[in-house]
Amino acid sequence: MAKDVTARHIARDAKRIERWERVRASGRSRFIWLTGVFGWGLAWAAAMLAWRWWDTGLPPVTSDVLIAAVVGIAGGLTDGHN
Repeated sequence: MAKDVTARHIARDAKRIERWERVRASGRSRFIWLTGVFGWGLAWAAAMLAWRWWDTGLPPVTSDVLIAAVVGIAGGLTDGHN
């Protein structure tokens, strides 16, 4: 049983290494934009706007959307540069 688990872990780790090598080969800027800005920053902004709408019952106005987008993009960009 332990050999089966170990073999699965080795295969999983090999897949993760292969995926990371592909991501790394695509470049730092692409990684920052896709993972940081779109994956975290704008997703966070959308979640915060949705939460605020749910909590207050008021839909977000244009200024709220712009502020959330700017903060989300800035956060996503800085997150990738650490």
